[in-house]
Amino acid sequence: MAGGERPKRKHKGYGWNIHHLYFGVSQTGTSKTLHAVKDGKHFTQSAGVVAVHPIADALCEEDSDFTAMLREESFKRFGYDPEGIFSSAPHDDYGFVAPYATRILYTQQNG
Repeated sequence: MAGGERPKRKHKGYGWNIHHLYFGVSQTGTSKTLHAVKDGKHFTQSAGVVAVHPIADALCEEDSDFTAMLREESFKRFGYDPEGIFSSAPHDDYGFVAPYATRILYTQQNG
């Protein structure tokens, strides 16, 4: 939501907290939910990572509606829906709905 910028904290030398939107807490009350830190297909997925103010970082864990809002924004912007909450359309192995399907490009290094 910050447009790709990681704002600096006031009176601190570092930026806002980096937070995984899928952190093992379900927004639907189901027991099975994605924990991106423990899943190699989602750990480095930038569509599921946000830089948030420290208060918002804590709010993600305290308020499931706030987390749901951030997850929905990720879906609207990137088609990222690893738990299939926002779309019943087919998802790829990385949690994206078409036309946002993941393309993995391999490059061959010379030498």
